[in-house]
Amino acid sequence: MVGPLDILTSHSIIEYNALKYELLLRILLQNILLFLMTGIFTVVSTTIILFPNSAWSLCLAYSVASAAIGAQWCHHGVRIAQLKHYIMLVERDIPRQLRWWECWLPDNRPKTFLGSKWMLATKGVLIGLQSVVLGLCIYISSDINTTLLLLSMLLLVGASALVLTNEQERVLEEREVQSADR
Repeated sequence: MVGPLDILTSHSIIEYNALKYELLLRILLQNILLFLMTGIFTVVSTTIILFPNSAWSLCLAYSVASAAIGAQWCHHGVRIAQLKHYIMLVERDIPRQLRWWECWLPDNRPKTFLGSKWMLATKGVLIGLQSVVLGLCIYISSDINTTLLLLSMLLLVGASALVLTNEQERVLEEREVQSADR
């Protein structure tokens, strides 16, 4: 009798394991980026409070860092979605009760708002921290540097657009749901 795992050749198993490791690595990198963003936020906001004369320079520097980290986070998100989609395609010929995490998850997502909207919550952290730094600079600064304010706002809008309108990520999530229904 041929079992479900016999469907995969040894080459396929090696590739499958490599893809699973890459998936785990990219998830880890996304989490590290969020921790990094929180740490940078803490340092920058504390420095703004202690040295209000440097507020606008720090605001611009934080906005650049936040946009760069947001772009990296989105890149990993797209690759994670692609890896999940491919793994689900590989697993679709395996009986449902023997499938792994990627096929189990769509049917068992948390029902709470933040649990089911984890992507939105994470994007909210990225955008929210950048907004708080900008607001803190406006609040604490005795004189507003219009140029740095506009550049920081432009970076905030650009970073927000990037993380909120990542079309490929949304399309891949829809494919995930369609694949799970098969």
